[in-house]
Formats: sequence, C-alpha cells, structure tokens
Amino acid sequence: MLLLKRKLKYSDYLITWFDMHKKTIKDSTAANYSLILYDYIIPKLGNMEMNKITHNNIQEYLYELSTNGKIKGEGGLSKSTLKKVVIIIKLSLSQAIREGIIDEINLKFTYPPDNSINKVEVFTKKEQNILVAYITKNITNKNIGILIALLTGIRIGELCALQWKDIDLKNNSISITKTLQRIYQKNQNEKFSKILIATPKTKKSVREIPISTELSRILKSIKKEENNYILSGTNNPFEPRTIRQYYSRVLEKISLRKLKFHCLRHTFATNCIELNVDYKTVSELLGHSSVSTTLDLYVHTKLSQKQRCINLLSNCIKNIEF
Repeated sequence: MLLLKRKLKYSDYLITWFDMHKKTIKDSTAANYSLILYDYIIPKLGNMEMNKITHNNIQEYLYELSTNGKIKGEGGLSKSTLKKVVIIIKLSLSQAIREGIIDEINLKFTYPPDNSINKVEVFTKKEQNILVAYITKNITNKNIGILIALLTGIRIGELCALQWKDIDLKNNSISITKTLQRIYQKNQNEKFSKILIATPKTKKSVREIPISTELSRILKSIKKEENNYILSGTNNPFEPRTIRQYYSRVLEKISLRKLKFHCLRHTFATNCIELNVDYKTVSELLGHSSVSTTLDLYVHTKLSQKQRCINLLSNCIKNIEF
C-alpha cells in the first residue's frame, strides 16, 4: 500500500490533503489556497510521482513562477503569491514525509530578489477638503461610508460589514469585529464565489476606533435600525466592488485623481503621522499586526530631517579635540 502511495501523483495527494487541511483554516484562507493550488501547483507539478519530487525541481519551478507567472505587468508572480505557493507545498510535503510517502527532503527555498517598490499614494490636503465638502453637502449612506474610511482608516471589507449596532453614538466610537469579502474558490471542476462575513484577518484587527463629534453628528442624521448595514441602509450589505465602483464615480464627478479606495486608509495614516501621533497609537487604530508594519509603510524620513541630522553630527565632530 505504501509503495502505491509513493507512486501516487502529487495532484491526487494534494487534493486529498487539501480536503482535510481546509477544515482547520479560515474560509477566506482556504479559498485563497484553492486558487493557488489549481492555478499554479497542480498544472506544473501535479503529474509528478510523489517519490520523484525533489528540492531542486520545486526550487526551479519557483524561479520559473517568478519570471513567467500569471500576473499583470512584469510577467512574474509577486513575492507574496510565491510565498503562498511555498506554504502549500511545504505543508503538504511535510505531511507526506510524516506519513512515510516520500523520503525526507529539504523544504527550505529561496526567492528571487524582489526589486519592486511599493509606493503609498495619498490625497493632498486640498483633495481631502474637496472630497469632504462634497460628502457633507450630499449626505447619503455610501458617501458617509467614504467619509468614515477617510476619518478612521478602516479597511473596505470592515466598512462593508459595519452595522449600526457597531457604532456607539453616545461614546463616539466604532467597534470593528468583522469583515466582508467575496471569496473566489476552485475545485477540480469549477470556479465559484460567495460573500463571506467573518472575523478580521488578525487579532489586532479587532479594535475600537474613536470618532469625532462632527462625524458622530452626521451619523446620527442617517441612523436606522441596529441590524442595518451602514453602506446600504438595509439588512443586505454591499460588497467591496460595489462601493469601489461608486467611489470611483464620485472621484470622477468632483474631478479628483482616481486613487484606489485603499488610499483613503493610506491618507488617514499619513495624516496621523504628520500630526506627530505616536506610532503605537497609529498602528492600533489601523489594526496592524505590529508597529513595524506601520513604520515600514508610512514612516519615511524627510530630506530636511536627514540634513539636520548630518549638520548636528558635523557640529559634534567640530567640537571634538584631537
């Protein structure tokens, strides 16, 4: 029986392994893994017999994905997607090793250099003023949703899942306890999708965010039943692509740059940093898993600050007696 398993195709083993593994992870993670499984791993490595899988042929495939993967632009997969490919390969082969289906192999892989630059785009103060002025003159549920995103930095999935019962208008705060997304899944026969409302991506994402008295006053003017969703005003939520499309139309209407919806979050964070709010507080407001994430994304020393540092060092050296 073990000999037969060692000659089993990797695709057959993967499908069986994944059917068991997905019961132990979040639905959104399982959906993401299913796409990786059927788009990248099975088409290339699936026909290999289990006993013929080696570190080298997996490593070669990762380099191939980095240059010829299915991705917009340059042609190679992003490092984050490559990491997901590796996670699935390592988890599945580790299990196969434990079962004695394959011999022990090296499961440490290297990634090609990632030379991409992640540029954080934000709205200027003038653009923010134009956007806020339009919203306050046109009070609708969807417009208020855009304002909430700008003034609190919440993610679009968190915004779509927000209900009136999550907002405390007495104490002026919003509780983030869930997120909404459309997840896409694959199996052997089809690709399908569904709306999923679940807990946020990390424990730190569950948080309470204070809101200003001005925003609280506006929210009071449109408040409806506790179980209604903020964006739709009904018991049926909007999904992210709906609010993204609406937001894009708003920007076009008021002649603003078409920055992504997520740039509202970037703008909020940048505003906080520029107001000298401490990084720990900004990190907690954003629901980042660690302060380092906030620092990497938003804290960039200005040239003037660097020049001041060099001048101070220069003055220090001048005062040293040799």
